[in-house]
Amino acid sequence: MKKMGSKMEVSEAEIQKVYHRDCILLAGFAIFMWCILSTILRQALQVAGDSTTRTIMICIALVTGSALSLGFFAVYRHLKRNKDVIYKEDLENLKLQKKDA
Repeated sequence: MKKMGSKMEVSEAEIQKVYHRDCILLAGFAIFMWCILSTILRQALQVAGDSTTRTIMICIALVTGSALSLGFFAVYRHLKRNKDVIYKEDLENLKLQKKDA
């Protein structure tokens, strides 16, 4: 917990390290989402009776995947624009906890 008036110095390198870790996790989640979505789509297409149903399933999968990908991209942009604000306080609190322990 942060004490009143106490500040710990956080370097740009520390912020970049946490930011890059979060970006890698975000990319991993996006890849995992597309793998799951494509697996489910392949299974569903085998069950589909006609070409109209298959077309609808493909369109729904593409719209869903695109919407989720745009959401991941929005999170990435938010992290990139606000990384100092987002990570600085967390890193300061971590340093204070380690110092107090």
